[in-house]
Amino acid sequence: MTNKEIFDGLRLIVKTYISEHLHQELLGLLSEREALGDFPPGKGIIASVDSDSNGVPIKQEHKKLWSDLCHHCI
Repeated sequence: MTNKEIFDGLRLIVKTYISEHLHQELLGLLSEREALGDFPPGKGIIASVDSDSNGVPIKQEHKKLWSDLCHHCI
């Protein structure tokens, strides 16, 4: 995965699975890190899905993306 693919995937995960009160904070962090050329902060976002999820289980169409993100970000 490229960094762009990772950032885009993390944005999708944030919008789909993370409680709305964290959306702006996490999306802002992703945009900031991407603009700086930093490696995506995937581990923290992936942990947020476990700790502050909006209760939606990982959908079948996102399972490969989730697996790829976990592989590249952790």
